[in-house]
Amino acid sequence: GLWERNVRTREGRWDAHMFRFFGIDPRRGTPSIAQVAQSSVPQDRLFEALTSSMSAPGTYSHRYRLFTDSGALRRVRAHWQVFADADGEPDHVVGLVIDDTETFALASSVDEASAQLQLATELAEVSMWRHDLATQRVWLNGRAAQVMGMDARAEGVPVDELRRRIHPDDLP
Repeated sequence: GLWERNVRTREGRWDAHMFRFFGIDPRRGTPSIAQVAQSSVPQDRLFEALTSSMSAPGTYSHRYRLFTDSGALRRVRAHWQVFADADGEPDHVVGLVIDDTETFALASSVDEASAQLQLATELAEVSMWRHDLATQRVWLNGRAAQVMGMDARAEGVPVDELRRRIHPDDLP
C-alpha cells in the first residue's frame, strides 16, 4: 500500500491497498496518525516511530502488527521517506506498507512442522544426516552422532572423517 502525509498539517492520502490492509472503508477517508496507531499493537510503538521521523528528513522503516476493523491481526512493515522543503525543513512523507502476514504464517507453520518432525525422530530414535555436496560436510542429528560414536557438531563433520569410522567392507 502507498501513503503520503503532509508533515505540518498531518493530512494524508492512502491508496486502496492501505484501506484494505487496515480493513477501513475508503469512504471514511484517510485516518489520522493517531487513529492508525490505535489500530496497531501498542508495544510496536508505531505512533512514536511515525511522529519522531517527521522531525528530520530521511529514510525510515518500521515493523508492526495491526488489528483490522474486523479484528484480524496483520503483520506489516513500512518504509517511508521524509522529504524537505526548500529550507531543509521536513515537508511531506511518502511511504510504502508491505503486508507480511502470510509470510509470517508460512514461517510459523514450517517451524511447527520442523518441531514435530524433530520430536518424532527423537522419540523413534531415528538417525538422520544431511550431506552438503559443495562443502563435503555432513550434519548429523543427535541419534546419528551417537551411532557413529561422536558428538553432533553445529559446523558439520568432514565426509573423510566419517569415512574413517566406517568399516572398509561397508564403504561401498
